[in-house]
Amino acid sequence: MIAAAMKYVALGLVLLAVSARAEPGEVIPNHPNCPEMQGPLPHYFIHPTNCSRFYECHMKDAWEYECPAGLHFNVAIDVCDFPVNAKSYPPTTSEPPSPPHPTDPHCPPPGATLPNYWAHGTDCSRYYGCLEGCVKEFKCPDGLYWNDQQKRCDSYSSSQCDCPNIPPAPNMWPSVTSQKPPAKAWPYPKP
Repeated sequence: MIAAAMKYVALGLVLLAVSARAEPGEVIPNHPNCPEMQGPLPHYFIHPTNCSRFYECHMKDAWEYECPAGLHFNVAIDVCDFPVNAKSYPPTTSEPPSPPHPTDPHCPPPGATLPNYWAHGTDCSRYYGCLEGCVKEFKCPDGLYWNDQQKRCDSYSSSQCDCPNIPPAPNMWPSVTSQKPPAKAWPYPKP
């Protein structure tokens, strides 16, 4: 009996070590599955469509991880485990399954009443919003930038832009639309 228990403890430690080596992938700011106040232990939850992926919450942000090949995330013990132990397959019902619809991991769960917003990856003046699986891109008014902590358009100094506000370079050549037509030089004046 003790040998069997030690086998499971050893398996758990191996699986914990393997899952701890996973490299973080995408981060989803202010994920609705992450608790408002997090205790000393991390909060984990499984990816909605892939049993070998899971999220770890850090201050309301969900970091995506992937289990090593052949393992699934076990929600009962929060580690990557063999599929037979993880039992992370969707439950079967007698009803026919509804057709799958693609969901963005930034989106709040179905039935949420408030949208989730997050920063555009490359443009500080743009951001995304999602509700009921529908993602829409927005642009802040001119002169304002997305503040992902406050979830609103804000001044540049309050935004979390990684790049400085760089104006476009001056144009050495006048633009075609600003050129005046040359003065008419014909007929030449007589000497």
